[in-house]
Amino acid sequence: MSLGSRILPPAPAPDPDLVKRLAQVRTTDLSDVMGGSYTMTGQIAPVHRPVTRVAGPALTVSVPTNSEFLIKYALNTARAGDIVVVNAVGNMTSVLAGSNMMRGLLNRGGAAAIFDGVVRDVDEIAEDGLPVFARGVACAEGPCGPDQGEVNVPIACGGTVVSPGDIVVVDEEGIVVVPVAFAEEVLEKAHALEAKHDAAQASLRQGTQANIAKIEETLRAAGIDFPD
Repeated sequence: MSLGSRILPPAPAPDPDLVKRLAQVRTTDLSDVMGGSYTMTGQIAPVHRPVTRVAGPALTVSVPTNSEFLIKYALNTARAGDIVVVNAVGNMTSVLAGSNMMRGLLNRGGAAAIFDGVVRDVDEIAEDGLPVFARGVACAEGPCGPDQGEVNVPIACGGTVVSPGDIVVVDEEGIVVVPVAFAEEVLEKAHALEAKHDAAQASLRQGTQANIAKIEETLRAAGIDFPD
């Protein structure tokens, strides 16, 4: 088995309850509690809106030569609930997928697809409703390179590392990757952050004077002068 030309077995499926609980948390909160790590660049964006928040284990694909058949292999072997994540090294000229390929994934129960590259047929993808993210959209298919690449290996996508089986969470605001080994810790911190947000909202509803006092105290401590 040659490095750079491999198809490995899929990662073990994570606990469905764990995936379900992560799907209930906003990507912004997940990103915040991980310090901005494991968060894909905003350049990988939804190709249609609205986007329903979903989570699922990553089925990873690396196609530096834009191999269409390796992508098709991954899409055809995806398990129900999988999120297919494709690294095409940000290639903006060779279309990686269109509506037919995405319909096939949807029919197999795939949860979403993410492409560090370009896709097409956005109107039909939107009609079907599958959450699809990409670096861009193009209308003409570009030339596909040799059928080389890897499936079910760690990849880089959107500026972050994605390993097979990592739990990927997507919504309208972005994409976050949660390694399974840290998922419970991330969830605990995210729930604590949600509670903090709720308390802040309650404070705002009660009025602004106390908030202004806190802000002023912080600014004075930082050396900001206020008018007498």
